[in-house]
Amino acid sequence: MRNSGKQINESMYGLFRDMPKRDKKVIKSAQMVPTNANQCRVFCDGSSVYSNAKFHCGDIVEICPVRDIEKNSLYTREVRDMAFEVEPDTKYVVPLGYCQYYNIVDKQHPVANCEYEWDADKKVIVIRANCTIPKMSILILDLEK
Repeated sequence: MRNSGKQINESMYGLFRDMPKRDKKVIKSAQMVPTNANQCRVFCDGSSVYSNAKFHCGDIVEICPVRDIEKNSLYTREVRDMAFEVEPDTKYVVPLGYCQYYNIVDKQHPVANCEYEWDADKKVIVIRANCTIPKMSILILDLEK
């Protein structure tokens, strides 16, 4: 199977300078990012997440790995604002990636254009478009689903 990705090259990282030639060959043949990966489909300005591409209903917007937390950690406001309840009253996680920066349905953003699902096997939160989302739209989740 052919791996289609960007090859690591020595000019990208000065890390390989003192490495033996045979090891450099191994590293240069490694693939960093597959060229068919959907890169940069969302971006964050520090307060909201935006689409950087058009999404269709059902498209995966982002897959966020998570860290498990205990329920008693929710008693601090900071952690409570970052946590997702993925199994009612039993399992809470703090998602990584941009997940924490998505806007939540409220008076300013009354309609969600994304939804999330918990994949317990892979321990990730999968965010999907629940409608067509034009490029440069603010991404909005409904946590009360």
